[in-house]
Amino acid sequence: MRCAAHILSLTMKEGLKDLDDSIVRIKCAVKYMRSSPARAQRFKSCIEKERIDSKSDVCLDVETRWNSTYLMLESAVKFQKAFELLETADSKHVEELTPNVRAVRNSEGEMIESMTDKRDSRIRGLPSEFDWDYACNLLPFLKVFYDTTLRLSGSLYVTGNPYMVEIYAIGFFLIRLMAGSDENLAAMASRMKKKHDKYWANVDKINVLLFIAVVLDPRFKLRYVHWVIEKTYNAKSAHFLKEKVNTVLKNMFDIYNAKSPPKVVDLTQATEMSNNEIRNLLGAAVDYMNSMHFDEED
Repeated sequence: MRCAAHILSLTMKEGLKDLDDSIVRIKCAVKYMRSSPARAQRFKSCIEKERIDSKSDVCLDVETRWNSTYLMLESAVKFQKAFELLETADSKHVEELTPNVRAVRNSEGEMIESMTDKRDSRIRGLPSEFDWDYACNLLPFLKVFYDTTLRLSGSLYVTGNPYMVEIYAIGFFLIRLMAGSDENLAAMASRMKKKHDKYWANVDKINVLLFIAVVLDPRFKLRYVHWVIEKTYNAKSAHFLKEKVNTVLKNMFDIYNAKSPPKVVDLTQATEMSNNEIRNLLGAAVDYMNSMHFDEED
């Protein structure tokens, strides 16, 4: 089974596959500023003149890592005034980011604008006020996925129980965006929902242990799992998945009950359990869940 963070990354990449011109223009401005020490120094001077109080730097995104797009925009919007000042302080900045166009006649005899060379096909112009506003509106959307990725990628705490909660919350979030008034976000959310459903819409392929982990979490339990399933799937699929969860949960209890007859535990002695005994109990639980997982894959 794929890592949750990796599946989330694939979903996010689908949404950002065709970046809006607004984001591309900001990216080009950041790329220009970072392309040489001299340009970076001129940009630093603009920051000082605008009295922008920030110790962070502007980072450039990496195509293979969607979260770098979020980090780039998050850092760039803080320096919007500096980028705008750079347009007047550095003529080369304007020259390189402004595409050269000429008027040509198309096949229908209409006059249209055309790029004068191949280089300009990658240039969209200088960031406008609209572009910066668009980036600011996009950031809260990207932050939801960025924060979720961080939580699911943690290595110093258990991530099995929040896995299902986070993933299905993303599904609900995308549905709300698709019904929203922002057409750009709705279109992006629609592309992402299709990718999301590729991994989570087929109830036959879902590893039921993801739900069991949430059932065993005292914050959620079985009632919450049933609610999520009912909200996500149609009646037939929801009934099938709930029965599957109930069956596995009952089988786990029966196996546990057969191997470990009920015992009365003296709570005053509970703290005296050794570390080795605790590790043995946890190891047995992990081994059992792993065996269930491999049996389902077979």
